[in-house]
Amino acid sequence: MANNTVNFTINIKDNATGKLKEITASTNDLGKMVRSVTEEVRANQRTIVDWAQAAQAADMLSQSISQIYDAAKDVTQAYQVQLVAETQLVTVMRQRMKATDEEVQSIKELCSAQQELGVIGDEVQLSGAQQMATFLNEKKSLDTLIPAMNNLLAQQNGLNSTNQDAVSIGNLMGKAMQGQTEVLQRVGISFSEAQKQVLKFGTESERAAVLAQVITENVGNMNAELAKTDAGKQKQLENALGDIKEELGAIVQPMMTVITKTYQLFTVGTYLAKTVSTVKSLRLAIGPLLPTFVSWRVVSVRLSATMTVLRAKLRGVEVGATTARMAISRLMVASGVGVAIAVLSYAIYKLTGSASSASDELDNLTTSARQLREASDAYTTASSDAKAAIDMELASLKQLIDSHADDKQAVSELNSKYGEAFGTYETASEWYDVLTKKSETYCRGNNSP
Repeated sequence: MANNTVNFTINIKDNATGKLKEITASTNDLGKMVRSVTEEVRANQRTIVDWAQAAQAADMLSQSISQIYDAAKDVTQAYQVQLVAETQLVTVMRQRMKATDEEVQSIKELCSAQQELGVIGDEVQLSGAQQMATFLNEKKSLDTLIPAMNNLLAQQNGLNSTNQDAVSIGNLMGKAMQGQTEVLQRVGISFSEAQKQVLKFGTESERAAVLAQVITENVGNMNAELAKTDAGKQKQLENALGDIKEELGAIVQPMMTVITKTYQLFTVGTYLAKTVSTVKSLRLAIGPLLPTFVSWRVVSVRLSATMTVLRAKLRGVEVGATTARMAISRLMVASGVGVAIAVLSYAIYKLTGSASSASDELDNLTTSARQLREASDAYTTASSDAKAAIDMELASLKQLIDSHADDKQAVSELNSKYGEAFGTYETASEWYDVLTKKSETYCRGNNSP
């Protein structure tokens, strides 16, 4: 059986007395505490696994509820888009045209028929129709203009027209119906002088007919032509599936409140279950180790005191470092508490290697850490300032581009300010694209894109 105390000797040649110093340490108690934990930890492993399985089951249930919630949310959102567009159309038509339910329904059916022959979804058309209706007084004007609006939408946005796109086109066509033909000329629609005169002075029916004719002359039957392509056929299929989602959404919508609350309750419940499982597992894992932690604290305090004394004795003396390392190695083998002795060994080795300069090295280390922290803070501040400055430049450029104002001065300033980093450009749009793509890298490095 091993002795309670493991002795090791560090030879120190004192220039003044020539005496040898001896230091002893006891590790038997620490070894006992480490070994006593093993059996209890093994006994608790099964319980920890059980709690982990319970948490996993709760998580799987939560995922199932989440999938149901996501599916319900998807179809109800599709239904809500359709519902909003229909409600807006009904409200505007009744306000502007005194339309009956039958007249509103006929516009809905027209949009559905247009969806079948083209690539513009009916919910998109309804948004554009209600916007045009704010400029009109007759329902039959919508009948005439909706197909033309769809052709212009398809020409301007291809297969990806959105409700907002339709509102924008509907607004342009509504203004053209009031004689403002220049708004459509900006998007490439040309008018003859005679057509302009009709749009300024004709009746609403005459103006609607001429506007539809003008758009068709400029872009053709773009809606139907795109539908003949493979991509157009795919879009028609997507629109048909979208109608099914809208119908399902109408069914699910009344239940959405219950589904949402159920999802939220299960989400919170899962978090609680996983938290309880983690806490219980942690207690089972750490509980047996607490006595060891206490014992380790006691031993650490003793070793710390020993090291303090040793450090004081080593100043101004010559130490046999090789002898010290050999003694420590024997101590590690004898005690079986490798981690604790390894820490002690490294500390003594560092002290014996250069005891006289230990304080200077500690001061240097502290200074280096402080300088590193200051450099990191300065880098973070510089990056944030650069990001803020470029964000302001992007906002100004966006406003300049949207307003179609003269950009020469702004471009000149940007070339002067950022030209060295990004190169020089001729337009605000080019600078906007460059800053959007390269500003993140520039701000990280704060010197090059």
